[in-house]
Amino acid sequence: MYETVHLEERLVIEKIFGDRIGRLLEIGAYDGTTASLSSRLIDNGWSAVLVEPAARAFSRLLNKYAGMTRIELIHCAVSPTPGLVKFYETRGSAHDQLSSLNRNFATTWDVSGDAYWVKSIGVKELFCAVGSPDFDLVIIDAEGLSVEIAKAMPFASMLKTNVICVESDDGSCSDAAAAISQWYNVTIIHPNAIGVRKNDYDAEESKVQEEPLITDC
Repeated sequence: MYETVHLEERLVIEKIFGDRIGRLLEIGAYDGTTASLSSRLIDNGWSAVLVEPAARAFSRLLNKYAGMTRIELIHCAVSPTPGLVKFYETRGSAHDQLSSLNRNFATTWDVSGDAYWVKSIGVKELFCAVGSPDFDLVIIDAEGLSVEIAKAMPFASMLKTNVICVESDDGSCSDAAAAISQWYNVTIIHPNAIGVRKNDYDAEESKVQEEPLITDC
């Protein structure tokens, strides 16, 4: 049984891909069930790389996908500042769904939880670790850092990524849309911007500058 939270986004993504079986990347996968945009695709046979820094959420993610070789789980954060970073885990009415590296974002929800240090890697390091940026779908839901992560994406190397979904950090969705609009035609379904890859001509015309390919892992 699937939740109705983010139902509209999920239906849009599933309609785009139809019966196709692909590979996805989800940054901020949480527990793989709650408000998940990826769980139904995975249940239908997709392979996935799921990234989650929160200790309790990752434990549930690990239990859910134990023994599934087509699912790769990465227990770390992704951010513009690689290294050891402090992670703020929320509790209370938000449970730990709004945990973040961004202290201001986490405390906005007036919940208390644990703060602890986690390993953070950059986008390039993530793609090098998993072998390539060849994902059909990329989902970025990093609670206060989604847009910064999207801005760091090597879109010139992500030619296979037909769809990208980025959660807004400021609630307006304009920030998320702007981060991907050079390469993707964007539809806003609050709080997410969903982008469908432009054809090569449109992307070439609209991008501001040439982006480097990932070639030196």
